Amino acid sequence: MAFLDESTGLSSAQLARRAFVTAQTMNRIVANLQSGGLIERGPHPDVGRVLEARLSERGRGLLAECHQRIQHVEARMVKGLTAGERRHLAELLERCATNLRPSRRRVQANNRQSTSI
Repeated sequence: MAFLDESTGLSSAQLARRAFVTAQTMNRIVANLQSGGLIERGPHPDVGRVLEARLSERGRGLLAECHQRIQHVEARMVKGLTAGERRHLAELLERCATNLRPSRRRVQANNRQSTSI
């Protein structure tokens, strides 16, 4: 839901890449969010067969509540850390997230394997 708050109108495939999950998993997540009234889906204006997702009013409200709770937890988590330690922690977490992103070399190798099968 946070990805849709940042960039409205994303497809399930785009959401899957951002969340580091398979397209099939994201399709289930999106279906559940839609059935719960948290997102709305409609055809992409340029690519009719692609459905883009947007937060509903209910989804925006729930996300705002979640952001408040997360800020409270994060404040407790880093309480007692110096500014330098907080920066270092942020850098380390960013490196961890980068390690989860597929490298171009791995993506190209996977694409070659998919087309050769």
